[in-house]
Amino acid sequence: MANLVVLQIVDKHFLACPTKYTDESGFLAAPLKKSLAKEYTKASADHTLNSIRELEGLRKNAVGRTLDKTETSIETLYRYYDQLGSLESKIPSVGYQIPFRWNNAFDKSGIFASTRNLTHASLAFERICVLFNAAAMMTQVASVQEVDSDDGLKIAQKYFQLSSGVFQYIKDHVHAVIPQDPTPDFSQNTLEALGQLMLAQAQEVCFMKAAKDKMKETVIAKVAAQTSDFYANATKLMQKDTARSCWDKEWIPLVASKHHGYIAMAHYYQSLSHKASQEFGEELGHLTIAMNEIIASRKQFDNVHWPFRNAELIIQKAYESAKRDNDFIYHVVVPEAKNLAPIARASLVKQLQPVFPLSQNFHELFVPLVPNPTSSCIIS
Repeated sequence: MANLVVLQIVDKHFLACPTKYTDESGFLAAPLKKSLAKEYTKASADHTLNSIRELEGLRKNAVGRTLDKTETSIETLYRYYDQLGSLESKIPSVGYQIPFRWNNAFDKSGIFASTRNLTHASLAFERICVLFNAAAMMTQVASVQEVDSDDGLKIAQKYFQLSSGVFQYIKDHVHAVIPQDPTPDFSQNTLEALGQLMLAQAQEVCFMKAAKDKMKETVIAKVAAQTSDFYANATKLMQKDTARSCWDKEWIPLVASKHHGYIAMAHYYQSLSHKASQEFGEELGHLTIAMNEIIASRKQFDNVHWPFRNAELIIQKAYESAKRDNDFIYHVVVPEAKNLAPIARASLVKQLQPVFPLSQNFHELFVPLVPNPTSSCIIS
């Protein structure tokens, strides 16, 4: 899924990760009661009946319906995830046999028609799937922000960085939960590519902010150059085995187009700095590169949603004006690309690792629980 809105020199066109699907049916109560009765005293287990009902409600709200693309939806997923983590620490995995079935997030046929789903009787499996959905929802919330406002830019940058960190966290921990044959969305290549893609989009938001605030041309050039580097890496990772088959057909062309487009933006803004310093040869040298790269960008993603339409017109106009002035007025030697000083990079984003509990309003449902003496003896 993607979202588009015109923003000055570059249009907004972000990519958002879809969420996974699962069964919604309320099946937690009976197995949970049985497991808790086995591990804890009758009084403790009976005390948790309301907690079990609340947990079922949390699951229904988090994964049993389509969530709006809002921060409230992220918090809804957080709350269910945190309670699963708390519960998992209280019930041995051998005593909990509810089969959770989740499909591949990138399978558009849905859970019942899907040929790629996985069923696993593990709270840890349910939990990591919910965490994936939280990261996916972050990308969806970020992608719909109005980036012509400071608040929208701030929210978008925050959630692209957070989602990048969560995808990396899942990549580092999924093998312990699903030792073999995961669905494609849980492959190492896919998770790494998603993490890098969201980091690139977070950096792109920084470029939008810098351009909107009309920062120094050399600063904007550095931010744009780093944005291009992030998109180059994302393009490479998205084309790896198992990952490539996940994406909609427009994803890789768009990401590759942004790699070239932001090289063009970097050289365009660098040219403005040289123009202000009356270094007309260097100005035209950078504009020549910008023209070549914007052409390469269009070739990668040549449709009505190409985000550099405005940029192409601005760069072309600047190039033609600079070339005309040099041909008729300045007559300076234009340096070849290899002789131009390289543009430095300015990375303004990073992967934000999740901090547990995720919800700021976390309160544990399953307390107090007193272990069953017999169970304690067996465990020890």
